[in-house]
Amino acid sequence: MPRPKEFDPDIALGRAMELFHTKGYEATSMQDLLSQMDIGRGSMYDTFGGKRELFLAAMNRYADERLVGLRQCLVKSEDPLAAIRKLFLSFSEPQEGPCRGCLMVNTTVEMAPLDSELEELLRKRWQNIEKMFAGALERARERGDLAKSKDPRKLARFLVNTMQGVAVRSRGGSKPTEISDVVETALTVLD
Repeated sequence: MPRPKEFDPDIALGRAMELFHTKGYEATSMQDLLSQMDIGRGSMYDTFGGKRELFLAAMNRYADERLVGLRQCLVKSEDPLAAIRKLFLSFSEPQEGPCRGCLMVNTTVEMAPLDSELEELLRKRWQNIEKMFAGALERARERGDLAKSKDPRKLARFLVNTMQGVAVRSRGGSKPTEISDVVETALTVLD
């Protein structure tokens, strides 16, 4: 009979996700993970597999959590343009502690060019986000809040690209006022 786990796998995965978000994949050692997750090597391998499998699980969890918030903001909002503006303006709000950026963006920059499976996974995640933006923009156009001449699909792609760029700038130490300048300028495409 197998021994019951002496740790909560969900909590351990959350801790791993936070560590990968802070340090990235390459800079995170196995010992870092074991210490952060507060588990032994055997438990780690038995539950999650190797470092790469753990990373994929952590990245998927992060993406799933973020997509819930984006879906709430973009899909369920009665005023899609106001929701998009509010979302983008939140990117320039000061954060406590060092900015870690977005784990999906960080991973896209760090690992996607080197790992075709991960590149494909990220590409699908970004496409889902793009579709959410496009749907919100289409609703805004139907409401008369967005000019008929504007292509929701192209605008969605631009907004996702801007969101990625803002995350990179944030991680790179840009000040909130600099991010705000980028966000305000980008949002003029919605006028």
